[in-house]
Amino acid sequence: MIYVTVDELAEMVGTMCMDCQKKMFALMAEHTRKHAQREAMEGMSKGLNLSFLERELAIICKEEKISKDEALSTSQRYEVMKVRRRFARRAVEIGYSFSQLGRFLGKHHTTIRSMVMNDVHVVNRVQPRTQS
Repeated sequence: MIYVTVDELAEMVGTMCMDCQKKMFALMAEHTRKHAQREAMEGMSKGLNLSFLERELAIICKEEKISKDEALSTSQRYEVMKVRRRFARRAVEIGYSFSQLGRFLGKHHTTIRSMVMNDVHVVNRVQPRTQS
């Protein structure tokens, strides 16, 4: 692994074309997100059963044929969002809070709430009448 200072990295990025700069900033943001997610998982409250969440996510990922890393990524593909939604709904039913799930998934707790609540509205939506 190669370690560089922030100043060295900024100097390297400054010499790149705009497309390369955008790619580099995206990679840096992804690295920062993963690092923050790892720290959040390590510092979670003692009452949180992390092994249960990991196991449940692994089961859902396997059923949907999505990798766990992809489920924890920033991807907004329908299949990935479906996995996150199923996982969040299942965990909320068991009793996990939106904040706990947000820390685990690397998302804001309101994002988790929206995922779960929107899913409930879709399930409870009244079907349109058909004309006979």
